[in-house]
Amino acid sequence: MPFLVQVGYERFYLPELIANGDLEGIILQVAHAGLPGVEGLARQGAMVLVDPQTYKLADANVRITKKMGSERFVALWPRNSGLRNNARRASFVEATVERELEMGATDVISPYLFVEDLAGPALEVTLQMAEESRALVGKSKRVWAGLYVAGTELKRQQHRDQFLNSLTASSIDHCYLIVDPEQGGSGPLADDDLIRALRHVVRVLETNDIRVMLGYSDPVGLLLMGDGLSAFASGVTASLRRLQIASQRAGSHPRRPAHPRYYLPQLMNFVRVDNEMRPALARLSRAGRAVCGCKYCSGNLRPGTQFDSADACRHFVAHLTDDARSLSNSTNRRAHVLRLINEAAGAYDLLDQAGITFSGDSGPDHIESWSRVF
Repeated sequence: MPFLVQVGYERFYLPELIANGDLEGIILQVAHAGLPGVEGLARQGAMVLVDPQTYKLADANVRITKKMGSERFVALWPRNSGLRNNARRASFVEATVERELEMGATDVISPYLFVEDLAGPALEVTLQMAEESRALVGKSKRVWAGLYVAGTELKRQQHRDQFLNSLTASSIDHCYLIVDPEQGGSGPLADDDLIRALRHVVRVLETNDIRVMLGYSDPVGLLLMGDGLSAFASGVTASLRRLQIASQRAGSHPRRPAHPRYYLPQLMNFVRVDNEMRPALARLSRAGRAVCGCKYCSGNLRPGTQFDSADACRHFVAHLTDDARSLSNSTNRRAHVLRLINEAAGAYDLLDQAGITFSGDSGPDHIESWSRVF
């Protein structure tokens, strides 16, 4: 199950994708409403996780939705000053896990804090809550240790080593890793130093038998599968902007793209529908590079038709599912990843030679970065 959808407000098409075999798992968020019929999805074999988003409780400036504020485990939050009180913390962890199970989770994500500074207590407390979640669940459910860390910390070798030493010395065997990349815009991750750090983290953890799921990812998850990444998750909205969780302060709004966008698998990126999608597809088609043939694209690729954003969402999810499955089953993941990168670089070159230009987020920065670090 190498790819899961991170569910925000878009949810109505997920049962269809699972029924069609184009999706294997979902990650719900406590801050939003649940997904009706989750039990039915689980019976179909879908993996269901619920992100408790407990890092928000530790920062008074982070926006808490009315839905999340009404949750029982939020009322039991012991505040930062009480996190070292074993009894209070244990009650909070128990209530958080119970809520995930009530929402239909087949696997549990342990409560977690934002590790902005590895010299502080956040990582220690987060790992304690992971241990307590495992003790609560026992062998009845798989527990993914929630871990949310600043990319700036992972880019510092000494701090990265400290992070890895703490994890490998613990008893966790699965981790749900979120990294704040501090990269603006909606293009895929293109920070060379952070990508190198992530590759190292994934290799070390997976080599030490700690399975890694990268949350709030984008197509960079495919790249990291070449280093052994077990799974990654992406939201259709979240993938169109950088994570920037810590910057979503009270009164602010998540950054969303100003224009409808379409995922071009040949570029491993989204392009703007209004002035980039059709010229790019036409040129790629003339060059014999297959235009999407998935069951969700027939209307969107027909000239003169109105663009359907819901079908574009289905198309994106189906493609990442298919690519992630292929990589997961590959006998040589590194060679597979290199082929994807080279093909995307070639497609960008072809379009550039044809005079087709892209906005910054639609451009080849990520492919150039991935080529450098791989």
